[in-house]
Amino acid sequence: MFIAALLMILTATWYYWGLWSALGLLALACAVPMLWRKGLKLRPSVLALLVLALLLLGLLVLGQLERSVQHVLPRAYVHQLVPLTVCIEQPPKLFADYSSANGRVRGQPAALSLRRVRLTLPIKLAVPALQAGDCIEGDFQLRQPFGHIIPGAFNSDSFYFSTRIDAKASLKTIHHLDYRPTLAQSLYQQRQGLFHDPASLGLWSALALGWSGALSAELRDDLAQNQLVHLLVVSGMHIGFVSLMVLGLINGLAWLCADHLMISQTQRYIVVLAVVAGYVALLGWPVPATRALLMALLPVLVIQVGWQLPWYSGLLYAAITLILIRPEAWLGLGSWLSFSAVLTILLLWRWQLLSTRHWLLKLVLFQMLMSLSILPWALVFGFYLNPLAALVNLLVTPWVALLLLPLALLILLLGRSELLVPFEWGVALLTRLMTLGRDFGTQLPWWPLFAVVTGVVLALLYIWLPDLRVKLVLGLMAGLMWLALHFTSVPVTTRRLTVFDVGHGQAVLIEQDNERWLYDTGGQVGELSLFERDLSRRVRSLNGLVISHSDIDHAAGADYILRREPHLQTWAGQPRTANTIPTARPAWRNCHRVGPLNNFLRFIPIPPELMDSDNNHSCILVYDSGFGRVLITGDASKRVEYFLLQQHPELFPFEVVLLGHHGSASSSAQDWLDANSTALFILSTADRARPRWPSPALLSWFTRTQAQLLSTAQVGTIEIIFSEPGLVHKSWDSAFRKRLIY
Repeated sequence: MFIAALLMILTATWYYWGLWSALGLLALACAVPMLWRKGLKLRPSVLALLVLALLLLGLLVLGQLERSVQHVLPRAYVHQLVPLTVCIEQPPKLFADYSSANGRVRGQPAALSLRRVRLTLPIKLAVPALQAGDCIEGDFQLRQPFGHIIPGAFNSDSFYFSTRIDAKASLKTIHHLDYRPTLAQSLYQQRQGLFHDPASLGLWSALALGWSGALSAELRDDLAQNQLVHLLVVSGMHIGFVSLMVLGLINGLAWLCADHLMISQTQRYIVVLAVVAGYVALLGWPVPATRALLMALLPVLVIQVGWQLPWYSGLLYAAITLILIRPEAWLGLGSWLSFSAVLTILLLWRWQLLSTRHWLLKLVLFQMLMSLSILPWALVFGFYLNPLAALVNLLVTPWVALLLLPLALLILLLGRSELLVPFEWGVALLTRLMTLGRDFGTQLPWWPLFAVVTGVVLALLYIWLPDLRVKLVLGLMAGLMWLALHFTSVPVTTRRLTVFDVGHGQAVLIEQDNERWLYDTGGQVGELSLFERDLSRRVRSLNGLVISHSDIDHAAGADYILRREPHLQTWAGQPRTANTIPTARPAWRNCHRVGPLNNFLRFIPIPPELMDSDNNHSCILVYDSGFGRVLITGDASKRVEYFLLQQHPELFPFEVVLLGHHGSASSSAQDWLDANSTALFILSTADRARPRWPSPALLSWFTRTQAQLLSTAQVGTIEIIFSEPGLVHKSWDSAFRKRLIY
């Protein structure tokens, strides 16, 4: 257990703090057995072997991670046109003006070693209908693989790295289009013509081929709100069902041939594992299926060898093996979800928490506890929690395992159209059931990881205690302590500014005491606003909303917020444009016709003659925390900046300044920068090619003056806390981003 924990911590340390920090931790871990050699009571030779094993395993993991980094797009090729040959892995997702897919790189310049890329395929290039297995030879504009780092939301950086996506590639010119399918892609191409319903085709692709990306956005959302996503990923439960089906066939064959053929139990297990391994190979050895195979393979090997090991040993060895093979997989969420689900099942069995006699009650209780086990993940990462999940899973799991999955595999193997009728009927009933349950799904507010881990540890400790009287006393004491703290604690004064990492856009949360104001909402991702996808759990129950101007990278989430909070106070720099938002909102107020909003927020009106563009309609907001002042200017240009310098010189300098228009050359005049030279400057931007933001002139000023600049593209979400000693800033950066991108 110590080795597994060490290797996981090494992986996280390498990702967030770099190689040297990870090597220091490894050296410290190797020194621990030497320092505690008396307590361990091991012979010197055994102790030396233990330390050597720790060192070799740790170096192997770090070497794997460093080797993976060499595949990521080098800085010299960022935003460059590069000739590539890329083969599409799964059917592309279609959007309004482009399609998106993951592709495996088959041809590239000698200086590159890309493995997989995230493709953007513009519709305007008149690309024919692309499919899985198509190989595009053309010119691609490349970007490095990073997205948004927002606490409690999807972390694109770790996702791209854990899935070995080494670059983002936008197609610019097509030279040649070829079809070079794998076996799985050929089978998909042959079978897709049998289906009459796109939802059934997507569900079949997920069940038979592990292509969960083929599911429509609506179906994925229904699955998530019913806590059913795990059923349509080729992972532990899926591999378990396939193994049982293969074992059932082998047992049936052994029974029929009992007079002529003797098949031992060991031989049956070997055949099952061989068939399952072949199936995983057909899928291309995806991480979820590979780790499920390891979790099935290692316990069987341990049992067959006859080793007497603890109950958790099979899971532990599978975890260590996965770390050694694919250490970056532990930077993604899938491995943690899979192993924690198996651990929960083992704990339920070990602690006899399903000790009721009736089998139906056992099933109901099991589904309730498994559905509840998702609670910690829901608090940290925003999964849906559904009070009906236990009932829905109790109905859907056998439906999928006993009907849809066998039919999906038979369709894959045989390709018979007769199998489509019961399969599509089963899918129709499944979607109808999910439609009934989805309205009960809800996303919980975000909790910090440390608080959730502490709560889980205390809950497990409470369950583990054998004496019921001790549990009652501890529960009573915890309740009394909570009541005492609740009624006697002094309200904490909050003065905080959070600039979210929304890529090319802006979303700023201002918190003062019990009030929460949002300046801009960020842009759009696909068909969803970025606010709805990533920020809605962090930004709840607002007191006011300010939309600087009408550009989509500032206002995309306004409609969602107003549907959620229809009585919210709203201000805009272009109120007439804001009134066209789908949610009927005639009450947008003009931020250029008022001054102070309250005792800590103030608008500075801009004269109409300066409003010669959408950007120059931006609301100018001053936040006075009492311990420092912040200036936010949206996308206002240098004309507006000079107006503020001339008409309001008494305001300068500010302690914190959000640079206008994402650091473009149209904003941030040198006189403006000089007037705030002692400020902390914040830049909300993304890694853009044209125009290049921040501008070279702006970067030159910061290089010359050594003023402090924080960019969301570099460090992720930025949080600033104001207090009497001064302001303190915190960010969610990683060594991976800093090392490879900036």
